[in-house]
Amino acid sequence: MRKLIFILLIIFLLGFVYFKFIRNNETKSIEYSLTTTPISKIITDPRDYEGKEVSVHGTVESAFNLGIKYYLLNDGTATIYVITEKAVPKVGEVVKVKGTFNQRLKIGNLQVETITEK
Repeated sequence: MRKLIFILLIIFLLGFVYFKFIRNNETKSIEYSLTTTPISKIITDPRDYEGKEVSVHGTVESAFNLGIKYYLLNDGTATIYVITEKAVPKVGEVVKVKGTFNQRLKIGNLQVETITEK
């Protein structure tokens, strides 16, 4: 009987971890994909989006706070840098971003497309 209770407890805990952490990011990603523009579409047609408000989602690949706070967002189709005044999200977190698209921004020697988050 103890073994059965122990096995059921383990199954319950594994299910909790899955739905709390792993499934949560998958659910967010599916929900966000219905209301956002794919990053690849914005980068492919930058003139259509220049200076306009866009909404994208993705997984944070890297985050930086070097006087300017920004992070690299990947939605599975492409990546884009997001400049923010808010707290920088954690690497691996799935986020939805609303901001203004800038076709070219120079960061050091790097010239990139960015979204400035509101």
